[in-house]
Amino acid sequence: MKILVGCEESQTVTMELRKQGHEAYSCDLQEYSGGHPEWHLQMDVFEAIELKDWDMGIFFPDCTYLTISANKWYKDQPPRKSGTLVGGARRAAREKAIDFFMRLYNCKIPKVGIENPIGVMSSRFRKPDQVLQPWMFGHGETKATCLWLRNLPKLEPTNIVGGRHQRMHLLPKTKDRAKLRSKTYKGVAEAMATQWTKMNGHQFVAKFNQDVIDSRVKKMIDNGADWCKDWLLQNRAMVEMSKYKYILKELDNDKHFN
Repeated sequence: MKILVGCEESQTVTMELRKQGHEAYSCDLQEYSGGHPEWHLQMDVFEAIELKDWDMGIFFPDCTYLTISANKWYKDQPPRKSGTLVGGARRAAREKAIDFFMRLYNCKIPKVGIENPIGVMSSRFRKPDQVLQPWMFGHGETKATCLWLRNLPKLEPTNIVGGRHQRMHLLPKTKDRAKLRSKTYKGVAEAMATQWTKMNGHQFVAKFNQDVIDSRVKKMIDNGADWCKDWLLQNRAMVEMSKYKYILKELDNDKHFN
């Protein structure tokens, strides 16, 4: 599968997808930190969406203005010396972040998963499809993580362990704190890479038969049967096994295969 992992500089999810044999790329305005420049697109995520016909998009938009943990800064108040946005400027930044989130969710990629902490999207968009905790995936910590999904299943816990340490919340306030807090837990990344790319039996049969049809139609085109281009457009949506058998029978009877 061709998979775009947007707003990810760590390449944590990208590397797990690569282990599964997928053509995955991380994308971020920041430079990569995962050690694989050949898998990183340092560019605007919406430009990256247009680069390929992606099968799936997994996105981790900046939560700074989407989380509810800093709601006190949205009230009108004097500017802060630190440069932290407050009042009207922060409210405008939140609206921009909401628009960014929705553009990702509604992008042309057929399968989309968006990760963010508990925040305003539950009320401004809809409640998340799922709320995860690291301890469900082998990490004895707490950090509520929400998933908004489109054409993707909920993740099943893979390794429920003890321990409810709030390690991320207790990180010291350093310049790298936000980047460290944003990194995906390895256990969660593994679950995304394996569970979201796994095909069920019907999907496997459909893909196998579609590949057979496409290869035979290509042979017809190579042999000069240009008319079958229109035929392919009309019939490639047929996914039921009985219809596939009918199509394959018709192709077998075509003179171009003899």
